[in-house]
Amino acid sequence: MTLKQIADYLRERDNFLIVMHKNPDGDCVGSATALCLALHALGKQAYILPDDDMGTLLTSYTANLLAADNFVPQYTVAVDAADSTRFNAQAPKHFDLAIDHHASHKPFATHTYVDGALAACGEIVYQLIIGFGVEITQRIAESLYVAIATDTGCFKFGSTTPNTHRIAAALMETNFDFASINRKFFEQKSLAQIKLEQAVYADIETFHNGTVIVLKVTLDMLKGLTSDDTDSLPGLARAIAGCQIGILIREQSSGEIRVSVRTVPPHNASDICAKLGGGGHKSAAGATFKGTLAQAREAILAAIEMA
Repeated sequence: MTLKQIADYLRERDNFLIVMHKNPDGDCVGSATALCLALHALGKQAYILPDDDMGTLLTSYTANLLAADNFVPQYTVAVDAADSTRFNAQAPKHFDLAIDHHASHKPFATHTYVDGALAACGEIVYQLIIGFGVEITQRIAESLYVAIATDTGCFKFGSTTPNTHRIAAALMETNFDFASINRKFFEQKSLAQIKLEQAVYADIETFHNGTVIVLKVTLDMLKGLTSDDTDSLPGLARAIAGCQIGILIREQSSGEIRVSVRTVPPHNASDICAKLGGGGHKSAAGATFKGTLAQAREAILAAIEMA
């Protein structure tokens, strides 16, 4: 489907449930919020499926937009999800529409719109809202700014394009407090977060003359912490000078291992994670592994060799 067809599809229907992927990040939450608000502006009934894993920094964006337990949607819409494994157990089994920007997207919905060239799913939602012809309010603008800024590392990542900046500039014209958002998401850290990062850095492993760096996180290290305290973990390795491929291997409460990979050109994080059944973007991708931390470590190192 084209973007116009997606806009027409949404405009011609009603009673939507918007679903975020598990452990929703800023792009996912911001995109879901902005789309929900835009559908309301069209006179539609739309809600976002609640997610207990959403951090406190992001919770405020979905205020008054979460679906009640007894809400029965006619149509389900997934945002920012690369495949069907990225949802929590409470998510619906069927999706009518998926809107995504992951080049590694594996179709799972009846209708799909994917633009893997864009830095954030928020860029797609912005274009949809412009197509709807509804006003971009301060709340919509702030939600989309959070979506785009967080998925570009505050516009530092190579996925950022001139058009990304143009969209951000248009959003800033609504005069929301973007400086406060930048402080909260990109500068401030809790003391617990700093102590966690210190513990992670204490067990650094380096390979290939320091160009490949592996960090590990156990469940014991995460006790008493919130998702806000752990959001920075995947990018820690890449912050080290000389690192070209940064790996974070993290124990999950489900008993699985989450492997996050961050790269700089010419290395492709999505290609590496695809070796483990995962995917994502060229510079940021992930995979879920069944086994131990040690087994996941060997598997991702082998995947790097193959890639």
